[in-house]
Amino acid sequence: MIAPSAQVQAPTFSVQMVEAYLYEASLVRRPRNPDESPEPSLDLRPRVVSREEAVPRFSVCMTVEIRLPFGSGLGDATAEFKVSVLGVFEYTGDLDEELFRVFPDREAVVMLWPYLRAAAGQLGSMTGLQLPLLPTLDVVKTLSAAHQPLSPDDSEKKPAPRRRKRKANTTE
Repeated sequence: MIAPSAQVQAPTFSVQMVEAYLYEASLVRRPRNPDESPEPSLDLRPRVVSREEAVPRFSVCMTVEIRLPFGSGLGDATAEFKVSVLGVFEYTGDLDEELFRVFPDREAVVMLWPYLRAAAGQLGSMTGLQLPLLPTLDVVKTLSAAHQPLSPDDSEKKPAPRRRKRKANTTE
């Protein structure tokens, strides 16, 4: 019999993704405009962030839209395929506002991209269209190309731990 090894603790981070959902999916087929490109296009929409100040939780919604010409001859058409995923994040301590400001463009993209890519791939295969696969994410490039990167000192900031209220000692 093999003895169990000592328990290994996984590292903990101040912000954790606790849920990820398919938020929205749609497919619209429409006539192709003469000025549209014959090539598929990919558009990553801005991320929407929702946060309640009293709850240590926030959500980030990320959307991708693929436009794909299909058909041949007079009935040529365009398919507009849109998929959104919603990630719910919890945090400990007081959330640093600067870190929260850049989180949707950096960490949230890295964490939600696999969910968005999988949802688009699975739902796209159900349409019968030859949708292009979403590319895998280059994490290093994504993090370094964030709109407003943190300074080296800020990258190590962690939320301050919350102080627990002490119960009054009722025994005398």
